[in-house]
Amino acid sequence: MVVAVIAGGALLFPSLGLLFGLLLRGHLDREPGAAQPVAEGRAILAASAPGLLGRAAAACLVAGIGFLTIAEQPWAHALGVAALLAFVVLGFFALESADQARL
Repeated sequence: MVVAVIAGGALLFPSLGLLFGLLLRGHLDREPGAAQPVAEGRAILAASAPGLLGRAAAACLVAGIGFLTIAEQPWAHALGVAALLAFVVLGFFALESADQARL
C-alpha cells in the first residue's frame, strides 16, 4: 500500500506542479467560450491520420489482453473479447490502408 501511494504521488505531484505553473504564468487564461479554430483541429487530425488505425488497433490489443487476463468479472471478459475483435477489424483496415499507400 505504501509503495502504491508513493508511486501515485510521484506521478501526481509533478503533473499538478506543471498545471499550476502554467496557470500562474497565464497560459491557461483563455475565455471559457473561446474555442480554437476548426482549422487547427483538422490540421492535427490530418497530421496523425497515417498511423491512427495502427495505434487504435494496438490500443485495442492491449485493452483486450488486460481485460481478459487481469480482470475477473464477466463484464470485463466481455469487454476484453470486444476489444480483441476491434483489434482484428482495426488491424485489417490499418494493413489495408498501408497497402494502398504503397501503391
